[in-house]
Parts: sequence; structure tokens; C-alpha cells
Amino acid sequence: MTRLHIEDVFRCNTERFWHYFFDPMTNVEVYKNELGFFRFDLLEQTANSTQIHRVVDVAPRLEAPAAVRRLLGSGFRYREEGTYTRATGRYEYRVTPNTLASTIDNRGCVSVTTKGLHVCRLAEIEIDAHLWPLSGALESMIAKTTENGYRRFAAAVNRRIEGTVVAQSLSAE
Repeated sequence: MTRLHIEDVFRCNTERFWHYFFDPMTNVEVYKNELGFFRFDLLEQTANSTQIHRVVDVAPRLEAPAAVRRLLGSGFRYREEGTYTRATGRYEYRVTPNTLASTIDNRGCVSVTTKGLHVCRLAEIEIDAHLWPLSGALESMIAKTTENGYRRFAAAVNRRIEGTVVAQSLSAE
């Protein structure tokens, strides 16, 4: 099992962080245009007074050894299903790949803490692959791409917060 602990600073307050985290337009722009995902589809997002539930289906670009790419297939994608609980300020999720779903367990939790005028996003992630002899390579690839994605997402959102990226909807007005 591989465990990740990822911290990134966002130059905003907690409320604005979660706005960007759940904003469909921001997510599509960041994942497709900046992270190079082939697709980012928001399948469901519902909110009530206690929680926000979200389901997304995405197809990332794979940076993996040839054996792992062959194993996952050319049409690799995954579904992330998670719930943000307002009382705890935590988003807990599970990632299910379209291939090897019974072999890979990937889950995590995202929360934020205030750091002066900014917030620090803390992501705790567990990746567990059961596919000997490729378990280690598979976990390593998932961990590397996950951490890289988190870092690039943080940089992209911070550029939006600073106003150096104008959303397409604003530039169309």
C-alpha cells in the first residue's frame, strides 16, 4: 500500500477554495486544458445544507511504463465519487478505474486549514494495488500522477485566484 500526504497553499480563504474545488467550469478548464486530460465529465453534483456529493468520470493522459499502459488499456479512465461534509470540512472520495477495478483500491480525503490569509489543502491518499508482479509499478505510477495532478491543479487555481487566467465565460461577455 502506498500512502500520500500532499499539502498545497492556495491564496484564498476556505470558502473560495471549496468554490473552485467544486466549480464545474474551473474543473473542466483545469483538467482538460492544463492537465491534459482527454475528458472530464461531471456526472452528478448535488448539494444540501449538510453536504455536497459529486461524481466525475475522467480520462487522464497516462505517464506510465509500457507494461502498465498495456495493462490499463488505451481507453483508461476512472470515476471519482466523493462527499464533502460541511460539518467536518472534509471531502472523502473513492476512485474506481474502468479496468482492474477489483484490483486497485484508491481513496482519499481532502481538507483545508487556514494559514494566515491563505489556506493549506491537505490530501491524504491511499493506493493499494493487488496485481503481482506489477503491484509496485502500478501503485508508483498512480502515486506519481496523483501527486503531479494535485500540484498542477493548485498552481492552475492559484493563477485563477490571482486573475492571471480569465475564464472563458468572462472573456465571452
